Amino acid sequence: MGSRTFTGGWRGEKEPDQSLGGDFTVNHYKNSSVNYRKEIVAATAIMTGILDNNTIPAALDAQTITITDAAGLTKIYKFFNGGGKSTGDLDSGNIVIQLTGEDSKEGLVDNIEQGIESSNGHNGSITVSRVGAVITLTQAGPFGVGNAGNTAITFSAGINTSTELSKTNFSGGKDMLGQVPF
Repeated sequence: MGSRTFTGGWRGEKEPDQSLGGDFTVNHYKNSSVNYRKEIVAATAIMTGILDNNTIPAALDAQTITITDAAGLTKIYKFFNGGGKSTGDLDSGNIVIQLTGEDSKEGLVDNIEQGIESSNGHNGSITVSRVGAVITLTQAGPFGVGNAGNTAITFSAGINTSTELSKTNFSGGKDMLGQVPF
């Protein structure tokens, strides 16, 4: 960019070079203010259905998934094989994930998605998208983004993460402070 002649407030002096590249500018002016903005990145987690046959309901019956959103709201999702309840219903405070008749890994994660999105589940504080047998959970809402969204997902001990259902914890959530160009 280089220096250029400025007429007005600088008394005919050359304006100092402000450019350090395309990403940011350092302000050399006396008594100037610097404006900042907070940039936030939402944390995400992934669950992958592995078990792909009609043993899914029996294998996961009574097992649980515990998920905490960035605001600290913890929900326990419990798998059911029968019992007269539907996905999203409550059972002793736990959110039901009904698996009766389920025989595909895609159906397994679809049922998990429905439970999380239900009115008794996280209901918007965590959003879910599905591609095949993989669901991506994203912390959402005013508290769901940034560092606060980096929370753990806990499976009960009876879920085999090699042969039934795998997961990652929420990660990648960041709070960043950046200068606003003006």
